[in-house]
Amino acid sequence: MKVYLLAAERPDGRRWRAALDPSFRADAAHGGGRSARLWRSLDPLPLGRALAAADVLNGRNGQARRTVAGSGRRAGGFAGRWKRRSWRIDGLAGGWKWPARRIGGQNGRSGRPAGRTGVWRERDEPFLVPVVQTAPADSEAQAAPAGSDALDRLAAAMEGRSLLAEEFDSLVRSLGIAKEDGEWRYWAQLGLLYGLFELRTGVAVFRPFGRFGRERAVCRRCGADERWIRRTPCASCGERCPYCERCLAMGRARACTPLFVGPARRRPDRHAERLERSGSPAQTARAPDRPVWPERGPDMPGRTAYGPMPARRPARQPERPEQPDRAQPDGQARRSALGSGVQTDPCGPSAADAEQAATAAVFGLSLSPAQEAAARAGVRFVLAGRPGAPGAGIRPFLIWAVTGAGKTEMMFPLIAAERARGGRVAVATPRRDVVLELAPRLAAAFPDEETAALYGGSGRRWPAGGILVATCHQLLRFEAAFDLVVLDEVDAFPYHGDPMLAFAARKACRPGAAFVMLTATPPPALQRAVRRGRLACAKVPVRYHRHPLPVPSVARPAKLAALLAETVRRGAQAFVFVPRISRLEPELARLRRELAGVLPPGRMDAASSRDPLREEKVRRLRSGDIRILLATTILERGVTIPRADVYVLDADHRLFDAAALVQMAGRAGRSAEDPAGRVVFLSRRRTREMRRAIRQIRDMNRLAERLGWLAKPAAPAKRRAGGRGRAPCRE
Repeated sequence: MKVYLLAAERPDGRRWRAALDPSFRADAAHGGGRSARLWRSLDPLPLGRALAAADVLNGRNGQARRTVAGSGRRAGGFAGRWKRRSWRIDGLAGGWKWPARRIGGQNGRSGRPAGRTGVWRERDEPFLVPVVQTAPADSEAQAAPAGSDALDRLAAAMEGRSLLAEEFDSLVRSLGIAKEDGEWRYWAQLGLLYGLFELRTGVAVFRPFGRFGRERAVCRRCGADERWIRRTPCASCGERCPYCERCLAMGRARACTPLFVGPARRRPDRHAERLERSGSPAQTARAPDRPVWPERGPDMPGRTAYGPMPARRPARQPERPEQPDRAQPDGQARRSALGSGVQTDPCGPSAADAEQAATAAVFGLSLSPAQEAAARAGVRFVLAGRPGAPGAGIRPFLIWAVTGAGKTEMMFPLIAAERARGGRVAVATPRRDVVLELAPRLAAAFPDEETAALYGGSGRRWPAGGILVATCHQLLRFEAAFDLVVLDEVDAFPYHGDPMLAFAARKACRPGAAFVMLTATPPPALQRAVRRGRLACAKVPVRYHRHPLPVPSVARPAKLAALLAETVRRGAQAFVFVPRISRLEPELARLRRELAGVLPPGRMDAASSRDPLREEKVRRLRSGDIRILLATTILERGVTIPRADVYVLDADHRLFDAAALVQMAGRAGRSAEDPAGRVVFLSRRRTREMRRAIRQIRDMNRLAERLGWLAKPAAPAKRRAGGRGRAPCRE
């Protein structure tokens, strides 16, 4: 899009800015209706060039104009070059021409009229014309004063969000403050004037090696570099404009597309206030009791639209990193790679009280000893940080829990601890169906909180609440918004291996926020960080019923039919995982023939990601109508059957890595009714990934036994001498 470069006359000089609203209603309203003091450029400029020109003319870059002019294209689309000891900005008709009539009537330093060179000299200004207000003076939108209800609702809705122009238009329409097409420009300009949010370009263009270097572009929403940037002719700005191809599904981000970023408010730390009242030595400075927005707007240095800026919190002193605690069972570190981690006593004498209060605050929560230990470690980690501290880094924490350990229940105390001190929480997951499952569980666990769900196709596009459950893609619309981000299934598709989603999850964290990852099969990089003491971690090696995990065995693929017959006879159900979709129908037909006398063919079926009846088949499996289900890895997570056996056909296939094998094995033995379900890897050879999966399951069982978290097995019945395998005689 193209915008005008606007100059506002002030007693201390001119202030330059880009005018999104071509009618200049917001600028006139902000200046008290004195439109004669506003001057605009003769022709509109592309947004990136206008923003860069305003920064140069306002002197925000801290460099001399001669240096800036000779440095070539800068971030945002600015290009300057020398010509006869003069400089100009490309895109303005005729360059920086001398007007026949200018504001001051003098030529820069000398005060003499310009010559016939046709260009502006070093400290001159572009051709300007006075602004003529086109909107009526009694316009309802023009009369929005600072601190009005509409501005307050807009500021609250933009808190921590990062929205393109179309998304901002949808937001203001949902708030009811904009009803006509194009009216979002007025509210965007008014919010920028009062400093409620920032204006950026969707794609930043720059030359990292000066004017002779190659032009580079970076997406400011998803962090994509030149590998994902495409340049096409743009109808909005009339140039060959770069756009980001990686986040195209969430809206087109171009170099001329506005990106509105709202800052997160600093909230009072209720936990710190409680410690301050109790006289704890770990007390910190209290946060302001009311929302505080950025320190300065374009025309208000040192002030905000809501009053003077209060003093900032004192920066925390750097701490020496601690060594890994070798006394812990898993050898985990107490400090993360960013300089903070699980501390023994982070909040003074009342840390144990805070942990107990966080656990008790969750409605109807009952945890096993292993779950409670991990939840307490997570609560200590969350309370150790102070989100929003200037210069603080994101603090990662890993909860490594086996499949079926109840990871969802373990995150509840962490959410309660963060909400108790006023922080915002986001629970992100790679898959939409997990969002639909987690949202009602969180709403039931926190009945007094406003819980919102956000995913592709959800009814509420702009939900508001202290707890947000969303897919990882939706986090692209947030920036520095949450004090606690819980990422469920960090190793699942599509999060694993997608740098865009990892960038979005970390971008949504405030400085100093806790970034908690939940998984049963962490990627090798996270496992190495835990072993080397660079990542704080809490392990849960046992399920809630306190029985050991079923250890997989290895058998030949020809034995599959006989093993399935044993499963049917003992009254259990079975998962049969295959590596390819093309193998489903042939294997299903073969098993129906071989098991015709054991199970009716209608009680066996197959499901894959291409199956439109997949959800219906999963429902029939849970109800017991389907006894044997063949599937790809699409069902390796999120499906729980009380009595189930797992068979992995062609387990030596290259698509089955150790993480996938562990996840598939986790479908067995998930209930206390049948804790010793059968897991069989059907393969002609033992691969490295198979050995790693079996070793990981055995290591978790040994750790649970060493910690005493396994339930004691019942004493076996005494047998009579000589009666091998027989029941005792009853007379």
